[in-house]
Amino acid sequence: MKNIFAIFLCFTSLISAQSIVNTEKFFSENKDGINIISELSGNYLKGNAELLQLNYTINTSFKNKKTILRFISGGEYITEDNQDVSNGIFAQIRFNQLISNSSRFYLFSQIQTSYILLLERRILNGAGYRFDLITQEKDSLLKHKMDVSIGIMQEEEILNKDRLLFNEQSYTNYTRGNISINNKFHLNKPFTLVNNLYFQPYLKDLSDFRFFNELSLLFESNDFLSFVIDFELRYDNKPPIMLTQTDFNIQFGIVTKF
Repeated sequence: MKNIFAIFLCFTSLISAQSIVNTEKFFSENKDGINIISELSGNYLKGNAELLQLNYTINTSFKNKKTILRFISGGEYITEDNQDVSNGIFAQIRFNQLISNSSRFYLFSQIQTSYILLLERRILNGAGYRFDLITQEKDSLLKHKMDVSIGIMQEEEILNKDRLLFNEQSYTNYTRGNISINNKFHLNKPFTLVNNLYFQPYLKDLSDFRFFNELSLLFESNDFLSFVIDFELRYDNKPPIMLTQTDFNIQFGIVTKF
């Protein structure tokens, strides 16, 4: 059994929305046993304003032959001048069944709350198919792997009525598509570049969609210590009126493995 612990010390630039770091990319699907990844980021500012920001996640993965079970949880807490600015949590359980070395089925269920996103509750239940599209290696300097996921999910949302405009809808229950493309480049060691692209359209109205892209650069210092920088872009085509459509987030972190 090999455990993996990751601790992130992050600098964050946000545009009116919370960010949840995707640490799933550090899991390995090749080894049986238990993997654990924990993520912690924080920021404290005192001067013209007193600001405290804390983000945290803990991810656990168990693999037994062709079955992978994952539990992911975390949240965000921000206060400004001793007043809550953001307070949100999420938890997800995910089941993967490997069909072959290059394809698998997955099921997942997630619950989330978020003050900034006006979410009193968001519940997701979904399933899909994931397969490797490209696997290539050029000498020992470059390895490229690309996989694609195609799925469907049911999204139930309850928004905070007190913070919506009078005529805005506070409850929705939508069926969305869930399409993702993952590219991983193992460059001349010690660099790894990972790009995750997600597209989630409402199937009854394709003009209502969400888009998310995360670009990560990992620098492996040794077998136990790595450094990572993440660039995240989120776009919601039809958010509540008081929210902007676009969020941007930059994070720097440290990853340790043992």
